[in-house]
Amino acid sequence: MSLTLDAGCSSQGGKRKANEDSCLVITPSTGQYLDYGALFAVADGVGGMAGGKEAAECAIRTLRDEYYAAPETLTLEHTLRDCFIAANRAVLAEPPAGRATTLSALVLRNRRWAVGHVGDTRVWLYRNRLLTQVTTDHSRPYAHIGSMITRACGLDVQLNADVQSGELQEGDVFLITSDGVHETLDVQTITEVLARENHGAQDIAETLVLQALKAGSMDNVSACVARVEKLPPETASDISLSITALPIRALPKPGDTVDGFVIGERLHSGRLSTLYAAVDSETGQRVALKFPNPRYADDAAFVSYFLREEWLGRRLDSPHVVKTIMLTPGRRSALYTVMVFHHGETLAARIKRKSGLSVHETLSLAQQILTGLDHLHRKGVIHRDVKPENILIDAEHRVRLLDLGVSRIERMDAGSQSLTPVGTPSYIAPEVMAGGEADERADVYSAAVTIYEMLTGKYPYGEIEPFTHPSYSRFIPPERYNPDVPHWLSEILRQACAPDPSQRYPHAADFAAALSSPPPTSHPQRKAPLLERIRPQHWKALFIVSLILNLLLLFVMLR
Repeated sequence: MSLTLDAGCSSQGGKRKANEDSCLVITPSTGQYLDYGALFAVADGVGGMAGGKEAAECAIRTLRDEYYAAPETLTLEHTLRDCFIAANRAVLAEPPAGRATTLSALVLRNRRWAVGHVGDTRVWLYRNRLLTQVTTDHSRPYAHIGSMITRACGLDVQLNADVQSGELQEGDVFLITSDGVHETLDVQTITEVLARENHGAQDIAETLVLQALKAGSMDNVSACVARVEKLPPETASDISLSITALPIRALPKPGDTVDGFVIGERLHSGRLSTLYAAVDSETGQRVALKFPNPRYADDAAFVSYFLREEWLGRRLDSPHVVKTIMLTPGRRSALYTVMVFHHGETLAARIKRKSGLSVHETLSLAQQILTGLDHLHRKGVIHRDVKPENILIDAEHRVRLLDLGVSRIERMDAGSQSLTPVGTPSYIAPEVMAGGEADERADVYSAAVTIYEMLTGKYPYGEIEPFTHPSYSRFIPPERYNPDVPHWLSEILRQACAPDPSQRYPHAADFAAALSSPPPTSHPQRKAPLLERIRPQHWKALFIVSLILNLLLLFVMLR
């Protein structure tokens, strides 16, 4: 589904001999220009200079041609700047010399808007019953001759157009006016006209023009109106554009207010981000706000980290994934993510607090972890950083997967491959450590290491340090650290942690099924060798006792 608009435009010369305003309304519904979106513009030839009408028409024509010929890979902001530079050159190049025109342009594409502007024509946004002037007039008042335009197409070889952009909201009404309208009608009058919901865009444009003439406007009067009826479904590209346009600012302090969120206590601080509790002053809802580390403000890959987490938080509907809260367009003034707040503790904190978990609790939590991973995998998402620190257990004992910023999304990462392993070494699958791409089996491996740690507080192949080359040659049975671990569970973990991914469970659901179907208790259990049954922490004591006994024996023999 594409962006649905209601558009209209009206322009009259009024009491002037000629109408030197020029308007543009293009709303492609089919064809090659559909992906470019809608383009609206008003140009007003600068009074007192010859050729104002021709200058306005030249600027509009060049804007249109340049915009729909621009590469689709360019951002809206970049494209508009290029279009204004081209319009300025065209006005300067065509006779008569000395002509100039204002130019205000609006682009509506997918779920975003962008505005380019020079001069004293204006772009307005009517949203939530509030009218805001988006542009700033480029004019200077003089006592005896009135206002003079300071920036316009044709005034100078170098043109610095104002360009800005934002997110669209259903119900938005954009308005472009020439000075014959907004210097005659006040803001309240314009607002009252725009608020007429039962009037179409064309009716609104014509009403504004007629009211300006009736109020005594001495200039040309023009108005273009665009109402956003329906937005298309959100895509990863839309989120990327909205995120990359936001600045990364210094971390807030408890008690600060950011865009209406009252910052509370700091919940977690890591290398990449800091998580705060907060209260939304608009709704009273308690939320969690994740702010990026300002040190990485210039790192494109770091911004991508936030893109992924926000994209997944919005798209995934799973009780085991923390949801991202969508804000109204324009509310967010800096880069951060707003998430549903869940009171609880991380799995890492629980393991530390309890010095390891019982077999029963481990199996209960493991089923939820694997169910959450299965939900991700069915949507084409590989977590890539499953570990106790990224697993939250809330007050209702429900498991929620955290930190999806380093995940691999098939639709966003097709054909790309990173040679740098992502995650924490002790939890990374061997094939990923060797430079291979992570798939579902890599998440199965990481989940198995996590479950192993829940039972033992240790790792199945020992702790793996960064920049090392582990051999993964010897799996340490978990019952060596915890004799309560049954042999069948040890064997399942051995398979899930197999160095060869082809030997593991292929899917998280298969791993979960194995854990939920232990063999009948009537089957005899193979007793582990004595060496495997002795816990490593007891070796030191046994060695000391053995040494003392041997010394005593030696003493007796030498007497």
